[in-house]
Amino acid sequence: MREQDINDERLELALEAAGLVLWENNLVTGEVSRKAVRTFSELGYSQAEASCYGDDIFAIIHPDDIPVVKAAINNHLSNIAEQYRCEFRLRAKNGAWVWYANYGRIMDRDGINAGHRFLGVTFNIDDRKRKEVDSALLNRALTLLSKSGSGQIRAKSEQELLTEICQLAVETGGYLMAWVAFAENDAAKTIRPVAQSGYEDGYLENINATWADTERGQGPTGTAIRTGVTVVSQDIQTNPKMAPWRDAAIKRGYQSNVSLPLVVNNRVIGALTIYSIKASAFSAEEVQLLEELASDLSYGIQTLRSRKTYEATLLRSKQIIDTSIDGFWLMDMQGNLLDVNQAYSKLTGYSVDELQSMHLVQLDAHGNPEKLKAHLAEIISRGNLSFEAQHRHKNGKLINIDVSATFLREENEFVVFCRDITERKFAEENLRESKEKYHSVFQNSPAGIFLATYEGRFLTVNPAFASMLNYNSPEELVEQITDINTQIYCDSNKRATLISAMLKSGGWSYIEADFYRKDGGIINVSIKGRKVLNSDGTVAYFEGFIEDITDRKQHEANLSRIAHFDALTGIPNRVLLADRMKQAISQTSREQNMMAICYLDLDGFKAINDTLGHAAGDRVLIEVANRIGNAIRGGDTVARLGGDEFVVLLLGQKKGAECVATLKRLLEAISKPITVKDKAVSVSASIGVSIYPLDEEDPDTLLRHADQAMYIAKQTGKNRFYIYDLELDKRARDQSAFLTSFRHALENDQFELHYQPKINLLTRELVGAEALIRWKHPELGLLLPADFIRQIENTELDIELGEWVIASVLEQMHQWRNEELNIEVSINISGFHLESVGFVENLQQQLSMYPEIPNGKLQIEVLETVALKDIGAVSGIISSCRKLGIGFALDDFGTGYSSLSYLSSLPVDTLKIDQSFVRDMLVDKGDLAIVQGIIALARAFERRTVAEGIETEEQNLTLLNMGCELGQGYGIARPMLASELVYWQAKRTSINKKYLKGVA
Repeated sequence: MREQDINDERLELALEAAGLVLWENNLVTGEVSRKAVRTFSELGYSQAEASCYGDDIFAIIHPDDIPVVKAAINNHLSNIAEQYRCEFRLRAKNGAWVWYANYGRIMDRDGINAGHRFLGVTFNIDDRKRKEVDSALLNRALTLLSKSGSGQIRAKSEQELLTEICQLAVETGGYLMAWVAFAENDAAKTIRPVAQSGYEDGYLENINATWADTERGQGPTGTAIRTGVTVVSQDIQTNPKMAPWRDAAIKRGYQSNVSLPLVVNNRVIGALTIYSIKASAFSAEEVQLLEELASDLSYGIQTLRSRKTYEATLLRSKQIIDTSIDGFWLMDMQGNLLDVNQAYSKLTGYSVDELQSMHLVQLDAHGNPEKLKAHLAEIISRGNLSFEAQHRHKNGKLINIDVSATFLREENEFVVFCRDITERKFAEENLRESKEKYHSVFQNSPAGIFLATYEGRFLTVNPAFASMLNYNSPEELVEQITDINTQIYCDSNKRATLISAMLKSGGWSYIEADFYRKDGGIINVSIKGRKVLNSDGTVAYFEGFIEDITDRKQHEANLSRIAHFDALTGIPNRVLLADRMKQAISQTSREQNMMAICYLDLDGFKAINDTLGHAAGDRVLIEVANRIGNAIRGGDTVARLGGDEFVVLLLGQKKGAECVATLKRLLEAISKPITVKDKAVSVSASIGVSIYPLDEEDPDTLLRHADQAMYIAKQTGKNRFYIYDLELDKRARDQSAFLTSFRHALENDQFELHYQPKINLLTRELVGAEALIRWKHPELGLLLPADFIRQIENTELDIELGEWVIASVLEQMHQWRNEELNIEVSINISGFHLESVGFVENLQQQLSMYPEIPNGKLQIEVLETVALKDIGAVSGIISSCRKLGIGFALDDFGTGYSSLSYLSSLPVDTLKIDQSFVRDMLVDKGDLAIVQGIIALARAFERRTVAEGIETEEQNLTLLNMGCELGQGYGIARPMLASELVYWQAKRTSINKKYLKGVA
């Protein structure tokens, strides 16, 4: 294959990879030998249309751009411009205008065919044009960053540097105030202001901040120093961590601030804090640039502190010099070599001893003493100088070297370092044959292009690559980057992977990586590279193309954010929470501390949604999410499950008190009023908490336990937290099992009523009976109410059991009337049942089934404590029931408040004296006085009294003498089945007749 064909093939490959289209015109004949067909294809034109427009390109150029294009061509044809360069818009087939660029030149200006060939490239610049608009938004911060570089160079002292940076932040950056603080290592971990500029008005004199993990160390400056992480406070007014300084800050107009850690020698020494007059003033991009400013400032401090030490160490440390891979020699003012290292000895082939007795002229390839003398004078004048030279090896071979020479004025000596660039020079020579054609593509390609050695040095790069990495020129990049692995690649393993792939492949290899920019920023790139071989098959160098894919990566990150973050609040969603919980459990186990899983449900949120609309509800949810985030630490997590439910993971808890303090802080933050549509609304939170590893379960179970605890917090009053209790959970499961067995019992007739007689204490006549429930448990036997009633209180089973009792008693009263037993029967109804919806209506319906039962024969007993809970409501229900012919008795009277005011307002017939007073009234004067008082109170309000718990005849006579009419108790009769009561009544009648006869 001819050499020209090889060069053309390489050119075509490079053009295709770089997205360039080559065109060529004959200016004499007008013939178009190469048309930009691929460009027309990109614009949507067919091959026939492309052929047509290829001959008359002006037909699809934007009218406003035609004069520009023609002027550029004429300027080049007239030799006014060295190259033809022009940017213009082409009309796509769909009518859209797309930006393109043409770069070209007239070939062969001299000779027989002078000026015939007009050669150039066309490429799409539409994306670049759009990005140029976006870049203007960061000009202010970029200007500040740019000026800060010169500020560091001018600074002669550390204090001058710090002050100048603060002044630049205020004067150029437009911020209200900036200050630098250093961290003291005293016991209090004091923060000491060392420089400031802008409107401060005594703010720093009383700042009294610390970088300790205390209340006054939670501010942005203290936190940035302590954690080494940039801290942004977008709203000082609402940020709780700014509380100690809020009033002073707001007074001076500070609305937001950012604190940037200053790191010197891998240690945080202080922070640069900047204040803005506006809230939410610091965008992510601006913060990134300010971080670069802080990085530059840190570098400046480090440089000023260590420059002299570094230089002295470098120059005087023989060990470092001898082990350097670069050549080194120390030379006097006459050019005599005083000292050399092993690397230079190896480079030249002379021994160290031989070199130390030689003059530089003997090594220089040209050996010109006068030229050497002039060169040394230039180095003395400038102080230091970098240049390329040629030395001659001991065997006569020429060595190309890159030289950096510094003149030490105090010692009157030259310190010189050199690096062998023979390989690079050789590669440059090989590239020279195709340089003319390649140079145009190389210089004008929008894609980054590089040539690099295996060891990790760039041989050359194009302007696009230098610009991509924020270098002023390709030369600057090549000179400053001495190790691609560590200075360009964020992860050096990525380059090792690419090198390995290129060595194995016969074509192009691809990889994505992160690159460092000159300013410290990081970009995402796509790399397409291949190896280039020498004639002997060894690797000469590597070449490749670089594309900046940062925007694409950010778009992918946005998609990931959509999948893992809540769209409304921006906090993690359920998917990301699951992953965070797994990681948190592992971290907690590893660190041997505790983690709190907090399940939050907002109280009162539905009312806001219903009254103010969903937009207002969304605003509340966003504000609540922000408040939760501000109330927890950086390492904690807040996530939204959906609706008004949130989950907070509190990590690193060493004591329960820490968790409690955070929970209280959350409750307080959430309950503060929120302004929505010019109205102040309030919500609170019910929080359930499970603690790992006290509750050593998997993430789903921990979350479920926290959810259960949250419901307990709601049921016990809301706006509070409840910590999940393993024992309580066991009781809850036991309760659930009990309720299941109770319902089974109710459905399978396992309950029965026993009746305890009530008699007239004077005549001993049976006047009534109290119906008492019993459970015929298949395993535990006969259970009394004390064994099961409390466990069904305030449940649906409470109501169902009460309804069963009413129905059973009415049916029994109906049967007794058939047996000519017509007595009053009292039943016990719980307060929950009595106040349930439809109680009166259901009672009326059941009574209607037994019209023969006279009014006053069914009596309902309610506890005195039930009546006291809501006297108005209970009194209304009693009145409604009395209209149906139902009597009412206050049970256990005397155990509550027993006030005259509520007794007069409750329409009850009977007061039942609690058995605790009756039992001990003969031996306890206090109980006797209470019994006397209740009887007197009942007589005054024309109520009947029934004494409970009569066990002896002496108690019977004493009650009778005090005026008590009725009584019941084991001394009279124990509770019995309905069938036994009829027999007992008949037997009792016979005994009573004998008793009355004896009394008479």
